[in-house]
Amino acid sequence: MTTRFNPLETYQPGNTVVFTWQASVVPDAAPMFAVFDPSSTVVASVTATQSDTFHYYALFTMPSTPSHFVAEFMALKSVAGSAYQVVTRDAFRVRDTTPTG
Repeated sequence: MTTRFNPLETYQPGNTVVFTWQASVVPDAAPMFAVFDPSSTVVASVTATQSDTFHYYALFTMPSTPSHFVAEFMALKSVAGSAYQVVTRDAFRVRDTTPTG
């Protein structure tokens, strides 16, 4: 499992962002993509789209409420009859950075 927290990306509320995942092994099926809020509640969950053998992506429209979130890709890989989870997490925040004045 990999969790990347630096740098913390900041996105505008309502913007649609492409999250990408590069696999080191070919998973058994397309990975699931989920976004969790600070209380670990699932905000969104979709099956990622495959762009080539090792690359996947998911589109996510940022919530209107400013907060911190975690995006997660999770796939399964079977080896010799055992299934292993391949998980990558990225933290990000949503906040309005539009200049005022």
